[in-house]
Amino acid sequence: MLYYCARIGFLSGIHADFLKSVYKAHYKLVSFGRSPSEFRTSANPVRRRKFATYADLSVERHHAYVQSITGKDKATQRAELEEICREVGALPKHYYMFEWYLPEQRRQAGDYLQRFHLKGVVYRALALKSPKAGPTVTNKHSFALHMKTHDLPSPQPLALASEGETRTENRPVGDFIVKPMSGKGGRAIERFEHLSEGRFRRATTEDVLSYEDIAAHYAALSIKENEAYLFQPRVTNHRALLPIAGAAAATCRIVTILDEQGRPEPVVAVYRMPGSMTGVVDNSHQGGVAAPVDITTGRLGLVSYLGQTGDLRFFRQHPASGAVVDGRVLPLWSQVRDLAIRAHEAFKPWMLIGWDICITDDGPVIIEGNSAPCSDILQRRHRKPLGSGRFGALLHHHLKDMPSEGYEITRSLTIRGHVQGVGFRNWARNTAQELGLSGWVRNEGDYVTCCLRGPSRAVVEFYERAWTGPERAKVATVRMTRSDEDVPGGFRIDLCGHHAQPRAVPSPRASQSGPDRSLPSWQGPVRQVRSG
Repeated sequence: MLYYCARIGFLSGIHADFLKSVYKAHYKLVSFGRSPSEFRTSANPVRRRKFATYADLSVERHHAYVQSITGKDKATQRAELEEICREVGALPKHYYMFEWYLPEQRRQAGDYLQRFHLKGVVYRALALKSPKAGPTVTNKHSFALHMKTHDLPSPQPLALASEGETRTENRPVGDFIVKPMSGKGGRAIERFEHLSEGRFRRATTEDVLSYEDIAAHYAALSIKENEAYLFQPRVTNHRALLPIAGAAAATCRIVTILDEQGRPEPVVAVYRMPGSMTGVVDNSHQGGVAAPVDITTGRLGLVSYLGQTGDLRFFRQHPASGAVVDGRVLPLWSQVRDLAIRAHEAFKPWMLIGWDICITDDGPVIIEGNSAPCSDILQRRHRKPLGSGRFGALLHHHLKDMPSEGYEITRSLTIRGHVQGVGFRNWARNTAQELGLSGWVRNEGDYVTCCLRGPSRAVVEFYERAWTGPERAKVATVRMTRSDEDVPGGFRIDLCGHHAQPRAVPSPRASQSGPDRSLPSWQGPVRQVRSG
């Protein structure tokens, strides 16, 4: 089934339409905010001015190049950008990133899945379907140890700097990398090159330091930045890839998704390379380039930048080295695919994982895993949308039975403000019973706490109503966090603190409660109301 918009001239298929409908229907269940489409179409003049500012900035950056190949002047591009972004629910940068100024690319616009569709809702919805327990892919140290446990090739920790101390497990005897534990986008990663016994050169500044100096630096930085830093051995590229990969560990981002039978299936891949042959990272947001990979053969296509702020062109050669990329076949490709599949088996019940795999002379090595891989770098390089292929089809398969009321979740609420002596606990009990929620409420001195269990849509509704509360209340903040408490049926009013509890009042939907399928790391926001 296809949807056709004659005014703009694009098609959208059943998978992309379904995933966008999940986004629209469940945005508040997992993200608690204003969706980008609401942001653009809002009657609020401030919001409309923000969109106009972003659109003007994108046009200013790229209009000259687009005019040189299409003949469309600046005003035409601006009008076309706003129309298509409004129609398909995209951001201004996507008009240029995905080449929607070209008729053949614009026809696919409806099938593109944006970062806010996937990271904002779809990936979180997948996590809601998974059991709570499972190996972490976000904690880099734990990830490496889990890889070792399953005999999967991955650089193991040498040291960990945190809370003002560097704990060395294996003193480096060669080149090594230091990266922040919570780092994303290749930020703050440093490479240290071994010179002689205990002496290393920092690649970015060429300073020569002892290991003790480096360890002390990151110990101090861990306090200053409130961050932990992981030391790992440097991984080097396969000799056949050096002309295009340079000094950084160039990685293949390959996404695996559980198929209809629950088996990991590689569905899409790109090969990421540093923009400079001496660069430290291959990440697109740090000036890196990438090329699409044929998922079956490992053959590379045209190479390009991300197209967000820089060059929009596609190249046959690497822009820095001049080595041919287009048509090159990645060595050991079958081993790369097999490793991604084996790794996903070790990380079940995750339904989708993006793997960063470096191809070395000794075989493929997994650098990291990503539970929410970016869609922009994949769709930009393949020049086609994820919604029209196996990526979209498998996400559709896993979410097709997502109930309209959402999944059963348990959440804790903390309500502050003028909430004592105003009947807040009675209001909370009556509201919870109306919404079919189980749990409890109690006073905690100058604030009120609640624990709620029930369908996510009902929990969200309670959260929204709590900002108003009973008639005499003046709520300042409401904070909601995930809870692992085992909540019995019914809703009760507790005495202050942890004293004896009165008999629970049955909840109309208590018998419908199922297993907790809450998102492992999700929590709601805190909103602040100004006084005066």
